Amino acid sequence: MTKIKAALLACSPQGGAMAAKLKQAENWRDSPVYLPARYCQATETGVHGYESLALLVRQLFAQYDCLVFFCACGIAVRMIGPLLRGKYSDPAVVVCDEGGLFAISLLSGHMGGANEFAAEIADVLGAVPVITTATDVQGVFAVDSWAKTQQLYMEEKQLVKEISARLLQGELVGFSSDYCWQGTLPAGLKQNGDCRWGICISTEAKQPFLHTLHLRPRNLVLGVGCRRGITAAQLEQAFQQMLKRYSIEEKRISAAASIDLKQQEAGLLAWTAQKKLPIFFYTAEQLQHVSGAFTPSAFVQQIAGVDNVCERSAALASNGGQQIVAKQKLDGVTMAVYEKSVELSF
Repeated sequence: MTKIKAALLACSPQGGAMAAKLKQAENWRDSPVYLPARYCQATETGVHGYESLALLVRQLFAQYDCLVFFCACGIAVRMIGPLLRGKYSDPAVVVCDEGGLFAISLLSGHMGGANEFAAEIADVLGAVPVITTATDVQGVFAVDSWAKTQQLYMEEKQLVKEISARLLQGELVGFSSDYCWQGTLPAGLKQNGDCRWGICISTEAKQPFLHTLHLRPRNLVLGVGCRRGITAAQLEQAFQQMLKRYSIEEKRISAAASIDLKQQEAGLLAWTAQKKLPIFFYTAEQLQHVSGAFTPSAFVQQIAGVDNVCERSAALASNGGQQIVAKQKLDGVTMAVYEKSVELSF
């Protein structure tokens, strides 16, 4: 499991102790701990005091992928209730009691990953994970949860509930994929079957079933080079121009990459944060050793110490993927797109 951007919220010293224990685990080490100000000590690192829990939650709700409360469930429910928007936008919320007995997946169990987080938190604290989503309770395949783990995004989100309902009722759901997969097809799925409802993994507009839920791979990496002082707005304009020119769906972009000379570039960092794109930075030496055919530039070589940034960084971040878009010069920005191989598994 990769590190998660999470905040740990406690209401008492006992809850703070549980949060501190969780923070010792590798995946949660960078998570800030929030305690009522009256319980905070000046010598504690990574612990922040608050006066109003309601105000704090409003501030953090859209900033983090997961909020972990160490308090009674009722408190957490009252705090998040006014902020809820939908399962595809709300963060994961997990509630742990102050005694460390239970880790409850309260919100966004599948799409937000709360079920997975609750299980990991329970393992760290020696607690019992509490999962209540129907597919998990009955051991039925959950397409939304699986799609997230496979870096696939869903086109017709409204069909997820219908497909889950049919699987829960024991009906067969069709499965079609343009990509190879490993493992055993989950019970209830029938490969290329004659089913009214089905799942299709493809980048094309196929309709193998009467009601088809299309899953698209998020396997494109964007390589970026830019002049000093570039703004987030300029990057966004260049990005949208490139997407339109090459008919690329924005949702397929999973990450960005560049040279380490740009890792303090405020506009680039702000833009990738706005797009919620992880960005990887590489040294000139790392980029120079990437094998392949790239568009050279004597100017870039002189400034950066390597003949190409956008193509080489995208190639490296995609593990030697296939070039989809060669170097594009777009008003102070260079961009390239590479496609990672898709590896599906059950």
